[in-house]
Amino acid sequence: MIIKEFEKLSLRTAEVRIKLGVRIDHTVLHFREKKLAPYMEEIVNAILRELHKRIQKASQI
Repeated sequence: MIIKEFEKLSLRTAEVRIKLGVRIDHTVLHFREKKLAPYMEEIVNAILRELHKRIQKASQI
């Protein structure tokens, strides 16, 4: 979902892009997209904050 939102892809294209080797049913993807849409920006920001912390920590080593 994050890849789809970030790169403005279709659900199926995003699924192929991440190459999980598992095909996810469109109804599941659509359901998740509708449920998570209001929180997507918050989710992405939380992930980016965590990545930033880890990068900062790794650079101090």
